Amino acid sequence: MNRFICPAILLAIHLALGTGTAAPADKPDRILAYKTVKTEKGTFPLQLHIFNPAGEDVGGKRPCVVLFHGGGWVSGEPAKCHGGCRRWASRGLVAITVEYRIREKHGGTPLDSVRDAKSAIRWIRSHAGELGIDPGKIAASGASAGGQLVAATALLKKFDEEGEDTSVSCRPDAMIMHSPVFDNSPGGYGHYHKIMKEHWRDFSPLHNIAAGAPPGIVFVGDSEKKYITVEAAERFQRQMKALGSRCELFVMKGATHTQRSKEQVAMIESEERKFLASLGYCETGAAGKTLDASPSTR
Repeated sequence: MNRFICPAILLAIHLALGTGTAAPADKPDRILAYKTVKTEKGTFPLQLHIFNPAGEDVGGKRPCVVLFHGGGWVSGEPAKCHGGCRRWASRGLVAITVEYRIREKHGGTPLDSVRDAKSAIRWIRSHAGELGIDPGKIAASGASAGGQLVAATALLKKFDEEGEDTSVSCRPDAMIMHSPVFDNSPGGYGHYHKIMKEHWRDFSPLHNIAAGAPPGIVFVGDSEKKYITVEAAERFQRQMKALGSRCELFVMKGATHTQRSKEQVAMIESEERKFLASLGYCETGAAGKTLDASPSTR
């Protein structure tokens, strides 16, 4: 039997991440501003949408997962990750999705997006007590540009917000990256933006991997080309492992940058859970069926 999935039944990647339109049940338990920014488009309080484990009061020291939406640093909103947040909250984690500067709404640049992602993790870590989370168990998750932000908070030395207390770490303790655009070199993605051409050496996570990087898991499709390639993901994995950091890579047959099959969605959710369970964030739960994807051994 052919185990390739027909493209006609592929589903959008937002099903795997819970990034579709938010349903009433996906309403955040709390919304807090972590930062206020002024741009030529106005003054904006940037918000965190917070989801707590069902039926629990804020308190204790729960593991946390921070989600960054995709959209090419141009579009998107926290509500796109509400479904994914509620799914993680149902597993006993505090889940938080981040509003960050994007071009369409705030007139932001990719560098601003990274600054905000770093600020968000710092704010969450410094307010861990009131949020009821363990400051040493903050995972970050994102797709596409959101995946780049995950890697950026962990690996980039520059692009901290001016005046921010950098003694508080912006580095997540684990990384979950879906089709991350973490190669921003001239042969990678993002050079449509002039500021990227000027700063890519400091901005591209693939070119800033160093010893001590947090453990990561990466999901890519073997039909991706424009935004991220399998070759770039394999290079990321090799460099992480060469420097002593754990990095798992799953390459999905027939999947593009924006589409996953139903079976691949189940596999992704299962592997995410197993990854975080191995780090003490949650229990594995029911294992999803692994189909048309396997860890890269190259």
